[in-house]
Amino acid sequence: MRHRVAKRKLNRDTKHREALLKNLLRQLFLHGAITTTQAKAKELKRQVDSIVIKSKTNTVASRRELHKTFGKHDVVNTLVDAIAPTFTKRDSGFTTIEPVGIRRGDATPLFKVSLMEQRERLGTFKPEVPKKIAPVKKTVKK
Repeated sequence: MRHRVAKRKLNRDTKHREALLKNLLRQLFLHGAITTTQAKAKELKRQVDSIVIKSKTNTVASRRELHKTFGKHDVVNTLVDAIAPTFTKRDSGFTTIEPVGIRRGDATPLFKVSLMEQRERLGTFKPEVPKKIAPVKKTVKK
């Protein structure tokens, strides 16, 4: 019986499932939207709500809790400084799940998970990396 069982197992062991969800969360907060299967999307939506609620407080303690989850400062800073202030009027329901189509290999239905307030904003929260230009070496013909 599944009484009071909240999480989905996603046919993976514990460490693999935790790593998968961390990666999905990280990509969602960096890009604003991702495409995945329905079961992963539902579990992701559940976790996004708790993480955004933690990030809305913007204290040192909440940043440390978020850093435990992500392990990277750039994701935490983006989440607390750029994403959380847009959700000040919302208490829950920070994401939306929309059907996209089916995957070609196994006909699995795919869904797009996106942040609610970021739907009109295009682009990513990923920081711009300056491109390195290699110096051109002059060659002398002999």
